[in-house]
Amino acid sequence: MSGTFSGLEIIRRSLATYQQAVETTQNNIANANTEGYSRQRAVLSATGTSLPTSLGHEQINAGVVIKNIQRMRDNFLDPQLRANLSEVGYWEEQETELAKVGGLFTDTIGTGVSSLLTEFWNSWQKLSSSPQEASARQNVTRTAVNLTTYLNYLTSQMETARTEIKSSLTSKISEMNQLAARLADVNQALKKCVTAENNTLMDQRDSLLDEMSKLSDITITINDNNTATVLVYGKTIVEGQDVNPLSENDMSSGKGELGGLLAAKQSVENYQDKMNLFIQTLADKVNEIHKDGFTLNNEQGGTFFTLQDNAGNKEISVSEDILNNPYNIAAAQELSSPSDGRNAMTIADINDIVDYEELGKNSLAGYYSQLITKIGSDQNQASKNAETFNSIGLQFETQRQSLSGVSIDEELTMLMQYQFAYQALSKAMSIFDDMLDTLINRT
Repeated sequence: MSGTFSGLEIIRRSLATYQQAVETTQNNIANANTEGYSRQRAVLSATGTSLPTSLGHEQINAGVVIKNIQRMRDNFLDPQLRANLSEVGYWEEQETELAKVGGLFTDTIGTGVSSLLTEFWNSWQKLSSSPQEASARQNVTRTAVNLTTYLNYLTSQMETARTEIKSSLTSKISEMNQLAARLADVNQALKKCVTAENNTLMDQRDSLLDEMSKLSDITITINDNNTATVLVYGKTIVEGQDVNPLSENDMSSGKGELGGLLAAKQSVENYQDKMNLFIQTLADKVNEIHKDGFTLNNEQGGTFFTLQDNAGNKEISVSEDILNNPYNIAAAQELSSPSDGRNAMTIADINDIVDYEELGKNSLAGYYSQLITKIGSDQNQASKNAETFNSIGLQFETQRQSLSGVSIDEELTMLMQYQFAYQALSKAMSIFDDMLDTLINRT
């Protein structure tokens, strides 16, 4: 009779086991579209129970139990994927920010600094052959105003781009600190868990770590209680339930969106320095020659271009004396020589000088062309690298999903297997019920 009742215990325990397995599978199906969810699997294990030695047996089978609910996750793939997320964030942010600057330097026919600069030099050449004509002098003034207006537009837009990057950095730092606070809450919940592992909380933890990895290359330590300790730029920002917020002063070169923004900011500042040098050299070279010439009013030439410092950027404009009276343009090399245009020709010849030391043995046009090439090259490199690492990331994500993702077809198959086992056990329970009825009530 003891064997009969032990058989019932096997069935009872196994029914409960398969019911839990069905619930686990149903939970997978319910979360098939839940971002960050890792598929769970009920690990079944045969079990036994000890009996009194007087029965002459040391152990008999006692059905099946769930050993644990396994979270399907590759602990070796996660660090690779997070490193890739940092690369993607780094290059995508650079691509986005540099594209804003690159869009400014699109010199097409009739527009852009190169074209305006050519028109400016040509106007001086025309003035050299007709120094007494008011229209020729007005043409020099017009082309100079067009050139300075566009140069000032470029410098102001680059400063706007730099300011926007700084604002984005502040926003991303705030986002990192918010994620750190959420991770600390998850850590606290994990620490209080009764069970050794809480799959739902561990999914939340890993999703937060993925998001933080996109923002920066972080150092992660998973502790024995499954809590995470996170370091950013060598600073521990999360340890257990404690948060040490990140600040801009903590930042240095690195990967992730924060690193990309910092690199983009440094690139834009470099472009601004080069543009400032270009503007400074343009003004100095023109003014140097203009001051040596003479006006139609038989006066020594004055300053043609004026410069002002605006938040560290050079702002260039045409002198008020020239704007108010084009006759103040010093086109002559000698006093009382109204038909002398040699000084204007010397200014026009600036375009042909190719070895300015301050420009790295370049001409003004060549130096500006190098700046455009540098901006385009940096943007192109960021775009290509972003595409490359995105492609690698898709491969990593595919590998992760093959293990952690939920396949509805696979889960339905498992569900049917568990259901058939549950039905068979239910039938066995009915048979044992009949056996007991016969044993107890009919004998």
